[in-house]
Amino acid sequence: MKICIAASDGGHMTEALFLRPAFAEHEVFLITYANPRMGGLPFPICMVPKFDRNPLRVIPVLWKVLGAFWRERPKLVLSTGSEIAIPVFLAAKIFRARTVFIETLTRVEKPSLTARILYPFADKFYVQNGESLRSFGPRAEFHGGIV
Repeated sequence: MKICIAASDGGHMTEALFLRPAFAEHEVFLITYANPRMGGLPFPICMVPKFDRNPLRVIPVLWKVLGAFWRERPKLVLSTGSEIAIPVFLAAKIFRARTVFIETLTRVEKPSLTARILYPFADKFYVQNGESLRSFGPRAEFHGGIV
């Protein structure tokens, strides 16, 4: 099975890569922000420009993500967050890939904006702190932290 990991460079990607043993038997590719430091990872990478919260800047990113999905054809998308997950989850729905969102470990009291947006669209939704469960609906699950 081919897996797409979508996360911003830095802490979100670090959290996602802690799950490497879980997908060791699968093909993996990454979608992340353009950053030279990401080039050293042992996976194919689709790097997109940062768009922050500007909805107009999402359009070219979505186009590039759709191209990556066309080439790679993932069956599963996993994200630990940041806004980059939003266009990637949209592409996943278009390509009928399953989606898994893991709220970042640092969010305990208040959910991230990305988590609030993607909660209804994620096929599986996990939190890394038991206290975070009350911030989401009944589909959120807690099974421990990644790190």
